[in-house]
Amino acid sequence: MSSKPAQNPKVCDGLFANGEVGIDFPNANVIIIENANKFGLSQLHQLRGRVGRGNKQASCILMFKSNLSENAKKRINILKSSSDGFDISEED
Repeated sequence: MSSKPAQNPKVCDGLFANGEVGIDFPNANVIIIENANKFGLSQLHQLRGRVGRGNKQASCILMFKSNLSENAKKRINILKSSSDGFDISEED
């Protein structure tokens, strides 16, 4: 008996597709990120870029508590207003 765990080749393919490390499922078109205010802007930008790689429109839903600080509100608005990773990273 082998003690090696079974691997799902579809998951492995998705992790290293196109020479890029990360998740690449072209048919994924929605990502929901809970406690978005706890992530950096660059991290959120990278996560939202993981959906919408196919030909369907994508959505990124950021969930956070309603009692955000002014700084957290500013950071969320930066992400909402820009899709340029360089601009976002400068604000981070």
